[in-house]
Amino acid sequence: MSSFRQIIFFINTGARPFIPDGFKDVNYLTNQSILKLTELPEQLIIVGGSYIGLEFGQMFRRFGSRVTIIERNEQIIAREDDEISQSILETLQKEGVEFRLNATCLSGRNNKDGTVTVTVDCEKGAPEITGTG
Repeated sequence: MSSFRQIIFFINTGARPFIPDGFKDVNYLTNQSILKLTELPEQLIIVGGSYIGLEFGQMFRRFGSRVTIIERNEQIIAREDDEISQSILETLQKEGVEFRLNATCLSGRNNKDGTVTVTVDCEKGAPEITGTG
């Protein structure tokens, strides 16, 4: 992966892809299609802060992409102990991964310039996140 692509939107779908209604018409990737990329995304938005989303987020951040992970819960990997979750969060933040916690994704839209904007309902931060080139 040597060149940058303008925007990538990844829905952390787990073992089987499931695309919520508000995202069916958006340019998105799943845990299967993200592996077929031939260009490095400049900005990667990941919906879902569990194991698969975190792994892809860390990997693409290390490759050089800017990464934002949107998680609906108060913590990433909600099934884990609070201390473990916090430790992983801090490690990824030190690597430059950005997080939006307590954020419910409501919809996504393709923009004319090739970017994707995700609308979120959240306690902190802007109500929209746009992956830009």
